[in-house]
Amino acid sequence: MRLYSDSRSLLTFLSQLNPYRAELEARLRITPQIPIFCAYCNAIYPSSVRQEESSWVDLRNEFLCESCAMTSRERLLFEAITMFGGPQDDTRAFIIHERVTPFFAKLQARFPEVQGVEYGGPGLKPGAQFPFGGMSVQHEDMQALSFGDNSIDLLAHSDVLEHVPDPWKAMREVYRVLKPGGKCVFACPIYSMQDHIQRAYLDEAGELVFTRGPAYHGDPLREGGVPVFYQFGFVLMDELREIGFKASFAVSHSLLDGYVSNNNPYPDGHMWPFAVVCEKPA
Repeated sequence: MRLYSDSRSLLTFLSQLNPYRAELEARLRITPQIPIFCAYCNAIYPSSVRQEESSWVDLRNEFLCESCAMTSRERLLFEAITMFGGPQDDTRAFIIHERVTPFFAKLQARFPEVQGVEYGGPGLKPGAQFPFGGMSVQHEDMQALSFGDNSIDLLAHSDVLEHVPDPWKAMREVYRVLKPGGKCVFACPIYSMQDHIQRAYLDEAGELVFTRGPAYHGDPLREGGVPVFYQFGFVLMDELREIGFKASFAVSHSLLDGYVSNNNPYPDGHMWPFAVVCEKPA
């Protein structure tokens, strides 16, 4: 896993890697099964790509580990949290909008100190509890977290930021609640382009307005999924720095680990296997 803290060196590396990536992923798309090393299981297991009729399959969500059933995207984030977040027994750590997911259960099994929260809806007070699936779940809105200033060692989130109406407000909140030296490790779709695409916004009445065709991603709490507000480009790294973070993109394109891009042929749809590491300066 390589860590890049400036856009120029990142783009240079990706341009050098791209011919290999394209050739490899074209072959993987039609390969029934390959052995992969699972960072969670610390073992090698067979893995495969679902064979579908469509010409494009999202490889970022394929290569499930036969043992733990994590996708490549989930294993990449787990490895980044382990490498760059380093939860310890005395760590105050949270993963946002993952409390009811299988990924949270696996993460907490490895790091019992990690707590999970979910977004319960616009009518709830941050920090309030709400029932779901027979459990009591803590509600948190990334744009208005209930945590105190300088109180958290580690925050993590996975494919959440694109669903937040104001992601920069959300990351300023993350910066506020992290302790000096604390880290936010996350994954979200980051596309092969410099600037962002805004797909939706909330108007003055709080109504959802799409600027492009409606896009939704699956959500365990809401039937029909949650809307996509932004498709992020590489400029996200610079914007995180402007908030105050030491920000880096962790890149891992590895056949051995089953970490590949989503293999989309178009720049505004192509995503590299990234995790984002943000540290609040001490």
